[in-house]
Amino acid sequence: MFSEYCAVPFEIEPVLIHMPDGTSHISPPLAARQTVASSSYVNAATGLSLSREDQCNLLTRMSLFAKPSPTNTDELDVSVPATRSDILHECDIMEDAAIAYGFNNLPKSMPTTNTVAKAHPTNKLSDIIRKECAMAGWTEALPLILVSICCIFRA
Repeated sequence: MFSEYCAVPFEIEPVLIHMPDGTSHISPPLAARQTVASSSYVNAATGLSLSREDQCNLLTRMSLFAKPSPTNTDELDVSVPATRSDILHECDIMEDAAIAYGFNNLPKSMPTTNTVAKAHPTNKLSDIIRKECAMAGWTEALPLILVSICCIFRA
């Protein structure tokens, strides 16, 4: 983001880093990272029944270069560029496919399992106390008990 203000905008200068063990590498690495995603997982998580080619088209719209795997009939070979540091797992790829498809276009359905949701008693108590403290005009502060011991004794 800051590179637009440099003398040569949007240019990255590579740096050769020499490690203590004698090896060296160039940083930042700008090569695309290769990963795989399951086509059936993308369909199951989104509630769709898209072909692998359609999923690849959706991922291409999100700057992920995908193609159907030639060796596995259920996998997508995905190339993640260096500019997409948010893609860490297969669920991130599925999320990008859902975003490209459009969240409002996904089919709506009831969950297959029943759950009973309620607040954990400790969280409920802390929320009540926090509300009462705020209404009393107190300001919430970080107590020293939440700070690392090494930081307490350093001062």
